[in-house]
Amino acid sequence: MKTVVRLLFCFSVFMLVSCSILLGEKQETNLPADAPDLYGVTYANGTFVAVGKGTVLVSRDGDVWHDQLLPYPTRLNAVAGCMGSMVAVGNQGLILRSSGGEFWERVDMGLNVDLLTVICGRDTYVAAGQRGALLTSFDGGIWVPQVPALNATIFDMVYGEQRFVAVGRGGAILVSEFTDDWYQGFSAASESLGGVTYGKGRFVAVGRGGAVYSSPDATTWHPYSSGQQEDLRDVAYGADRFVAVGHNGTVVTSDDGLNWEPVISEVSGNLYSVMYGNGMFIAVGAGGTIITSTDGVLWGRAFYP
Repeated sequence: MKTVVRLLFCFSVFMLVSCSILLGEKQETNLPADAPDLYGVTYANGTFVAVGKGTVLVSRDGDVWHDQLLPYPTRLNAVAGCMGSMVAVGNQGLILRSSGGEFWERVDMGLNVDLLTVICGRDTYVAAGQRGALLTSFDGGIWVPQVPALNATIFDMVYGEQRFVAVGRGGAILVSEFTDDWYQGFSAASESLGGVTYGKGRFVAVGRGGAVYSSPDATTWHPYSSGQQEDLRDVAYGADRFVAVGHNGTVVTSDDGLNWEPVISEVSGNLYSVMYGNGMFIAVGAGGTIITSTDGVLWGRAFYP
């Protein structure tokens, strides 16, 4: 009788553990306890790169990441790559340049403003940030200041439909065809906009309180509902789908950029950046979080070595 009871007990425990795993309850990962927040991620030149406070992580497959030692403790906010090079930007005007994502050199511009975003379009790097700071470069090494149409803090940019689009604090939207002449897009947005992307013939911007705005030409923008109250920090397009991420592990998806549905991210911390490249979405955030998905709906954690 005791043997039967013990067997039943062991079977019950086995089923409980198995069900917990299947239901997606907390699982052990090798994420370092002191991992810094990650604020930007990109895919360029065959390499995924994520950046944070004094941190650059690189990955060849998006699943296993390796930390690159940096002599700069300053927070990095964004990273982009093209033309065989990569550029990361951060607080206090920090600009770093790399050829492969493993070794980085500092570009001294003498800036004293935080740079919050960088993109590459039309074989040109464009970096922007606080108080209207806007710079362009053809190689990531020599930068030229530009004069925007609005002295606003810019949080994100995208290149699409032969134009650059920047979004930022207080609903600011700036547009330029050649990076040296910027004009304001028209919208009723008053919320700060943290992310912008382009896909399916439309620009989509997201922001505070779950705000979503869309435009076919980057000039006139219309509001839509994400169904969320959490701040949305970034948005990306890929695999025929828009994906936006935000605070408290929020992830929402849309097939058209207008109608949105929530999905389960399996994380509870803030997500600050999302991108699509090499057949997968990657989102990064608080405490070194990195999650990946091939379709934007089913997500899993990436691993540190």
